Amino acid sequence: MFLLLTRVLLWLLFAAFIYYVLVQLIPKKFYTWFGVVAAVIMLVLAFININDRIVAGIGNVISFPFKPVGMSILLLIFGLTGIKPKTKLINISGYVQIWAALLILLVSSIPFVADALAQQVQQEAVHTEQQLQAVAKGESVGAIVVLGGENTEVNLPFIRQIQLSDINDRLLRAAELYQRLPNHPLVIVTAVLALEVPGYPNTHSNDIRTLLKIFRVPEDKIIVEYTTINVHSSAEQVKKVLQEKNVSKQPIILISYPIISHRAILTFLNSDIKIIPAPSGLTKTPDLSLQLEDFIPNAAALTVTTRVAEEYIASIYYFLRGWLSPVIL
Repeated sequence: MFLLLTRVLLWLLFAAFIYYVLVQLIPKKFYTWFGVVAAVIMLVLAFININDRIVAGIGNVISFPFKPVGMSILLLIFGLTGIKPKTKLINISGYVQIWAALLILLVSSIPFVADALAQQVQQEAVHTEQQLQAVAKGESVGAIVVLGGENTEVNLPFIRQIQLSDINDRLLRAAELYQRLPNHPLVIVTAVLALEVPGYPNTHSNDIRTLLKIFRVPEDKIIVEYTTINVHSSAEQVKKVLQEKNVSKQPIILISYPIISHRAILTFLNSDIKIIPAPSGLTKTPDLSLQLEDFIPNAAALTVTTRVAEEYIASIYYFLRGWLSPVIL
């Protein structure tokens, strides 16, 4: 009952925020009634079928203003509209919006801030991991599941090297755990279909299998499942595979990108899958040995901050959809 009430209140807060943005925040000269209707339709579509690539793209458009770059761009646009053409002077509101945009970009690009935000998200995952490891202690593992991201490399037949973008470290972690476990469980990799070139076969699955075999994982233990990019679809697909292989009663080791680890943990648990989390690729921990470089803005720090913002947005979306609920162990 408490979760239902919280979800309803969050829906109401979300609706009030959208109303405020459309009616109060955005100047009326930027939209018409047709634009408002189109925006509402986009919002509805974003909550109907996130598995569709077009709908997922709409979701990215909607979430754009909530990310550091998107928020800064919108503030700059609104601020520049405050410049009077004749006098070339800017009003107080525009002045504040331009400085706010600069401040958001500046703070979001500082490595110390980015690392601190990422560490906060990761600490939640580590805390949950410690609890779950205590629960699953002594149980045999049914599978090692690797959550793969979207491969942005173009598949071309004349390119011989393995192209798997940022999933390599997670595959290495999976192979390492496979060798350490006495029962040698299945290794299930969820991945998004790679970019295709007409007339050429897609070799993304072969690249994943080849790399795992190089790491000494047998061919018959490797399962590659193509899903959409969201964690919920991956959890549902993995659940079907576990049931088909008759290991659904056993816990799995879940290897994911560390920033999404907490959401992945709760999503899989919400799908009635027992897990032992093993996030791979933790970012560095801010410590007392700070250097001048930690306070000089750069693009890498902005990328980390953006990923953290995207994770908070995704967690709220999952909670509203009922895909994620707090788990008490």
